[in-house]
Amino acid sequence: MSEALKVVIDLSEKVDCVLSGDNKVKSISAKGTLTVKNPSRRNKVWSCELQLGGVSSTSLKEERYDVGEVPAGGTWTLEYNIPVSIPLISLKETVDTYPKDSAINWAVAFNRVTPVRCIITLTNPSDIFARNIEVRKRIPKGFGDPSIEPPQTGSAEYVSETREVIWRGFDLAPGAEATLAINMAVKPEEVKPIGAGEVKLTYQIVGSTASSLTPDLYCISDLRFGVEPAESLSKPNFWDCTLEFLNTSDFMELLLDVEMSLVSDGRSPALSLSPNVELLPHQSWSYTFQVESPELPVFETKFNYRVAYEVKRSVYTTVVKEETLLPVMKVEAEKIFAPAEVDAYDKTPMSVTVNVFNVGSAELDAVSIIDTVPEDFRAPTSDKIKITLGDREITSGVTIALEPPSAPIEQSKTLKIAVAGLSKIGGFKPGQTMKVFYPVVAWGPKPKGKYLA
Repeated sequence: MSEALKVVIDLSEKVDCVLSGDNKVKSISAKGTLTVKNPSRRNKVWSCELQLGGVSSTSLKEERYDVGEVPAGGTWTLEYNIPVSIPLISLKETVDTYPKDSAINWAVAFNRVTPVRCIITLTNPSDIFARNIEVRKRIPKGFGDPSIEPPQTGSAEYVSETREVIWRGFDLAPGAEATLAINMAVKPEEVKPIGAGEVKLTYQIVGSTASSLTPDLYCISDLRFGVEPAESLSKPNFWDCTLEFLNTSDFMELLLDVEMSLVSDGRSPALSLSPNVELLPHQSWSYTFQVESPELPVFETKFNYRVAYEVKRSVYTTVVKEETLLPVMKVEAEKIFAPAEVDAYDKTPMSVTVNVFNVGSAELDAVSIIDTVPEDFRAPTSDKIKITLGDREITSGVTIALEPPSAPIEQSKTLKIAVAGLSKIGGFKPGQTMKVFYPVVAWGPKPKGKYLA
């Protein structure tokens, strides 16, 4: 006996999502295709009618569709859109440019080799298995070859020809999480932000869909039936009748109910059955009954049957995370003395201005200035030092130290000024200038020409 076929209702859906560099959903769309597939090579199906529940979860407006006839090996399709807000699997990439501490740092230093650590985390908050997971992380030009920490789930490798780290060979169970860490380095030669490379995630869901469509398909195929009456040998005017159905198709067919009327007796009811039996290909089902009739009975037969079907569901998802942009830190400074020249051996008050220019693309939270007060100059006290950013004076988050703290005037001193917490007041933005003002006194300078300051 050949294998019984079923008409296939295939619900195949595709979700496409784009995440921004900071892991937020930038765009997402979902489309689906419902396909009625006839797997038989010789039998068509006809009188096909599709009923759909859950259409409100899609763009579809109708619940009933007249499919009609689907030839052997043929298909019938219906397309729809699905409103979704987030993908099933959560993708998060953390890019850290100073992985030595617990804080996440987001900028690189101009013309210096800066380590970059990328941590890709996948989380499945649903109750559905995600299968055939693959993650591709692009390594941009300018970055060195990456070092990959062996993941606990799946395997990861660097493909130098395409400059991609490929992580694959695993599924993600409901509630599970998987992490991949990639270490690399870059030496910025320009101040414009550097892209750390996009991440592409693909996976498949089998047995479930993003939509809530519940299809029911009625269709029929080849079936034969007949009634054979034989006059009873023991009871006059009675007939022993055999009703037989034969499945002549490749499909499994379901015989649901049968109604028979005796036409020769004014259409009086003769038989009412609900067999609810499955008929495999070339399998028959029969039923014997007896009717009373003075002549050869003639029947009118009505029956209801259908071809069996199965529903297959799948979702293929692609998530592309745009590359995280790493701003470049670069500052330049100038130091101005006023007046620029003083008389030897005199005690001359002077003012010092240190201009710090943010010429990079990174907004800075902290700045450190290491200045020199030359010998024969009296250093300022902390209360005389003034710091401004734009038109705002900075008074909090400032640390000032003079080293050595009690050095004589004849000795050179180091003045250390640290300003932190600038992000609390809007940050030290690219293009801005920070100014540091303080007084010094030329305390009997020697006539040696120039002092190193």
